[in-house]
Formats: sequence, structure tokens, C-alpha cells
Amino acid sequence: MKMILPILMFVASNLIGFFSLSICLFSLLATGIITEDFLSREGAFNLQNWSASIMIIWIICALFSIAALFMKKKERFILLAAPAVVPVIYGFGALFIAASSSF
Repeated sequence: MKMILPILMFVASNLIGFFSLSICLFSLLATGIITEDFLSREGAFNLQNWSASIMIIWIICALFSIAALFMKKKERFILLAAPAVVPVIYGFGALFIAASSSF
């Protein structure tokens, strides 16, 4: 019964981290910070490298969250939340910097 909350956090944060690619892209498209022309221009932003780097970051953070399941200290919740937080921060940051430098 003690492990239900960490396991639910593990599943939820990894689902958010897995979908962080679409969360970042579609939220910036919806707010108008980036446009569809931004994605179609050659050389302005490499979408394939950006999406691959988000997935690599998510996989590394998922390994941290697996390790957090075996920890007993309170700091394990930071590691459990890492797959939901770190890829989203990187995704928004990289897209926002690339969008602001292209204007």
C-alpha cells in the first residue's frame, strides 16, 4: 500500500514526459509563438533533431525515476517528477529560443 503513490507518480510523470514533444509543439503553435511556416523552413530549425533530443532526455529521466522507486528518502519525489518536468522545460526553451532568433 505504501508503494501505490510512487508507482502512480512514476506512470503519470512518464506519460507526461513521453507526450512532452507534442505538449511543447502544439501549445506554442496554439499560442502563435511559432507558426507552421517556422516548421517548414529549411535551416531555421531541425525538428527531427529537436524531437530526438527530447526523447533522449525523457529516457534518461525515466531511468532516474525507476531508480527513485527504490529510494526511501523524500528526495525520491524529485526524481519521480523529473520525466514530466525536464523534457518540457527543454522543449519549450529550445523552441522559444529558436523562434525568437528567427524573427
